[in-house]
Amino acid sequence: MRYAFATGRVGLRQPVEDDAPWLYTLNNDPLWERFIGNRGVHTLRGAKRYVMMTQNHFRQWGYGLWVMERRMDGQPMGLCGLVNRGIFSAPDLGFALLEKYRRKGFVCEASEAVLEQARVRYRFSAISALAHPQNTASCNVLNRLGFVGYGQICIPKLARQRLFWRTLK
Repeated sequence: MRYAFATGRVGLRQPVEDDAPWLYTLNNDPLWERFIGNRGVHTLRGAKRYVMMTQNHFRQWGYGLWVMERRMDGQPMGLCGLVNRGIFSAPDLGFALLEKYRRKGFVCEASEAVLEQARVRYRFSAISALAHPQNTASCNVLNRLGFVGYGQICIPKLARQRLFWRTLK
């Protein structure tokens, strides 16, 4: 597989239509629905629309949510990347993993690579991030990555979220 960039264990690439089945599973994970929200991905067709939406984000901004693959076997594990929500002066770091890949360090590893791309390739000086206040795993990852919490905000189609910010050097 050709990756946009990679780490020792994780390859990151743009999503393709063949990703729809596992993206359907990810979008319907109870933690996704609780902490990220319902994205209307209730069928395989809905998952294909989700892929198209993500591809459109890449076309518009040059970045988006990359598919995280385990390099040793090419298995898709989740998503990690940058989202332009149009409400902050910086893009938003986002990530989500299928259950069996959680708590193994993949998100931190991929996020560090995404932040390096944000700094070097895209020349961003800062990155925002959102996490549900009760999503302690994501809040802990963001803290480990050097993000600082700045209170809570409400955004349409998202539950109450905690805003994080990190300056890139």
